[in-house]
Amino acid sequence: MVQKQDKVNSIITYNYDTLIENYLNSHGKKAFSIYSNNRDEGNSFPVYHVHGVIYHDGTNEVENIVLSEEDYHKVYAEVFDWSNVEQLHALTRCTCFFIGLSMKDPNLRRLLEIAKKDSGKGVRHYVFL
Repeated sequence: MVQKQDKVNSIITYNYDTLIENYLNSHGKKAFSIYSNNRDEGNSFPVYHVHGVIYHDGTNEVENIVLSEEDYHKVYAEVFDWSNVEQLHALTRCTCFFIGLSMKDPNLRRLLEIAKKDSGKGVRHYVFL
């Protein structure tokens, strides 16, 4: 998995939970949840929660949740929202694997189209439905 392959430099998740971070941390890979403009000052593996995060660490802390249609449209309309910028960065520079998504999300499809225009023909993405 990720701890054995240094070719994976981040994970972008649309899930609200921290199960990925919990798994990585329990297997010796220091992971850090990014849910807005927060950044880890250390050398942690970034896990981007582009729709927000709910920590399951006993505090059940909620950060920047995009849940309602109104919340979603605010993110969609804000071109320079941190989550759109991070996704575009990954889509234009890295090979991305989409696992368990229907690919019907209009914002994701819009970002893929923008990335396709900006990245040329060198970057490929894969979908596992």
